Amino acid sequence: MKLFLDIRTLSFITGATSLAMSFCMLHVALRRKTYPGFHLWTAAFLANSVGLALMSMRHLLPDLWSVVLSNGLLLLAAVFLGRGLASFSGARQITWLETALMGALMALLAYFTFQRYDVRVRTIVVAFGGAVIYLRAGALALGPVARVLGERNLMLAASFLGGSLWFMACCVTFWFFEGHIADFMDAGSMHGLTFVVYLICSTMFMVSLMSINGKRLENDLGSARREINSLRGILPICANCKKIRDDQGYWQQVEQYVSEHTGAEFTHGICPECMKKLYPELTPRG
Repeated sequence: MKLFLDIRTLSFITGATSLAMSFCMLHVALRRKTYPGFHLWTAAFLANSVGLALMSMRHLLPDLWSVVLSNGLLLLAAVFLGRGLASFSGARQITWLETALMGALMALLAYFTFQRYDVRVRTIVVAFGGAVIYLRAGALALGPVARVLGERNLMLAASFLGGSLWFMACCVTFWFFEGHIADFMDAGSMHGLTFVVYLICSTMFMVSLMSINGKRLENDLGSARREINSLRGILPICANCKKIRDDQGYWQQVEQYVSEHTGAEFTHGICPECMKKLYPELTPRG
């Protein structure tokens, strides 16, 4: 028994774990405040679980499902993770590049499945796609995401960059040192170990993504607390026109200042005393 468990069992266990992770992400999305990109991360874990489940059904389902679609879903899950990080941080989406890459990878998967059956080249195609997509996600984690949070989440960056390096190592190993593979389910230990690494990275993804969502919420609460404290302090107000001076030295109407700092909206009326002064003819006598 290679690496204690065979490929079919490893793919099924990894898929089941990814399904549990997608439920955890969905629970957080429904019960807690989340930011742009979180729904894409949840979809990524779901696509991951379905793809691995289809992969575990190799030879039980047609190759279109258990080979092409299963690997396509795994690559799509990686794309969702990266797009989610871009949405979360407000970074520019590179849709055309992702679409072109996915199209090329899917075409190669179909070719080496139905036209020129080659398991070794097919695994290299998937590993190369994963390496490129994870590298982009790692760059987002170190750049735009870190700027939004005010700090770097090292676990998030390490999980993506580590996954990218592993897939690159797989490409080199499979190309130069791997012999002919008649059946993916009977592949060597490197393939089995890849599932273990994939499961570790997926766990780190989930923990890190929840962590950065919580960190951003913590930052927003801190900003709101500082805004509230600024209203509790001494406000410089004009003795004549009653305008308030903000932190930048600009004078604002009371309504404008309070609205910007609290989100409250104002509606205007006239109190009884001002009514008597301004419109005595409309004031009831008594």
